[in-house]
Amino acid sequence: MALVDSQKTLPYAGVKRAVDSRSAGKNVMKPQTFDGKDSVNSFLAHFEVCANFNGWSEEEKISWFQWSLKGRAQQLLWDLPSDQAMSYTDLSRKLKQRFGSENQCEVYKLELRNRRRGPRESLSDLMQDVRRLMVLAFSAQTSEMWESVAINAFLGAVDDPDLALEVRKRGPTTLDKAYRDALLLEGFVKTCMKTDHAKGKSQIRATSDKNLDLSREVQELRGLLKRQENSHRQQSEKQEKKIQQIQQQSENTLTDHVRNPNNGRNSASNVRQPSG
Repeated sequence: MALVDSQKTLPYAGVKRAVDSRSAGKNVMKPQTFDGKDSVNSFLAHFEVCANFNGWSEEEKISWFQWSLKGRAQQLLWDLPSDQAMSYTDLSRKLKQRFGSENQCEVYKLELRNRRRGPRESLSDLMQDVRRLMVLAFSAQTSEMWESVAINAFLGAVDDPDLALEVRKRGPTTLDKAYRDALLLEGFVKTCMKTDHAKGKSQIRATSDKNLDLSREVQELRGLLKRQENSHRQQSEKQEKKIQQIQQQSENTLTDHVRNPNNGRNSASNVRQPSG
């Protein structure tokens, strides 16, 4: 029990020497370190596994427990009363009181409610984080209600209404089933999008070719119309010239008749006289 006091007078050095002396010459399953950012329940559960595997005594559990605390969690050792011996149970209870989720459930619930999938975040990572927040916000013991809340949180975090709707249609009853359905549907959608993209490229090329052919036909029609207009204009010019020539001849004939009226009479008399 004196290890806590040594931690107060000589921070961490006494604990480190005790841990090194006990772990020398044998295989030891070392516990995870805890800095107050992760779940304290997960840390304590893993610590108990290591303690049982290594067969630690009460004193060894206290030494390893103090060794495992890092960062702001290590401040707990400074805040312990120096005149009171602390057992492993007392230390773990103090750690739960300071970093436990009992007083932070609402914070985790809010984080769970506002959780959204990142731009490159996989569905697997998203599901695992939703499960972590569910354990911190509620409990690690699952139930039908727990699974229902977890499914709703996961589908909301996916941030894809169409995908969420298709998953709900399948009626998953657990978070794992909802994850598998979402993974399958998302893979199917991505495959279809790739296929449609390839088809779109071929359709664009075909449309481009059709547009090119149509443009050529339009140009040919324009050329044909232009040639026809030139031909009609030439024919109209010829007809106008002919009409002008006929008019000119008529005017000339009328002018001659006005100037020499006897020419017409003589011609008429000549026609009346018999020959011989």
